[in-house]
Amino acid sequence: MAWTRERPGHALFTHPAEYLCARYVATRPPGSILYWHREESRQAFGAPTRSMRDPRSHRRRLAACLDRVLDVHHYRFATLDDCNLIARLNRALIDEGADVGPTDLESLHRRVLAGIASGKQRVVLFEDEGDRPLAYALYEESADEIYLSQFLVVRRARRCGIGRRAFEMLRSTIWSPRKRLTLEVLSGNRGAQRFWRTLGYRDFAVTLELPGCQVERKRDVAA
Repeated sequence: MAWTRERPGHALFTHPAEYLCARYVATRPPGSILYWHREESRQAFGAPTRSMRDPRSHRRRLAACLDRVLDVHHYRFATLDDCNLIARLNRALIDEGADVGPTDLESLHRRVLAGIASGKQRVVLFEDEGDRPLAYALYEESADEIYLSQFLVVRRARRCGIGRRAFEMLRSTIWSPRKRLTLEVLSGNRGAQRFWRTLGYRDFAVTLELPGCQVERKRDVAA
């Protein structure tokens, strides 16, 4: 199936097969509407649906369709055999600026191994039909609180509702509804702050820090 040039204001004929190109379509600027070869689409995938001129309406239908195409098929609790996988996912979280900590896999592996082996931390892996990870959540649970320490949706599964679906599974199936839910978000991670607020989290406290490197520098000067 071929693309034609973009024609601002031209009708966009859509059907589910077109959403396979979602990453391309979703990044189009508002007002720039993508036009498909109508006859090619009809021959390959059947008759298209009604035309749409509103990019916001298109993006809503796009997200809904992708949620059906790429969805969480099942979840499972991670074991010690999954430590390498979790360490790689944690490094991806750090590389994107959504977490802090060491970036070498060996250190991350030791940290994950110690947390799971001690029972202090639990990790849930959300997977598709082929047992490929779509997201993971690492949390700590006490008598009255569940603290979500890490949460990541893999890059290929983003903008599809996977994060919301995984969180709904945590709340409805895994976590106790009577416990307080908490998490921390880095101050510069605006996207994560918006995401968690849409799920019901509210601002509670502000954590301030004095970076260790500055403290060490002052000690050197004082010495």
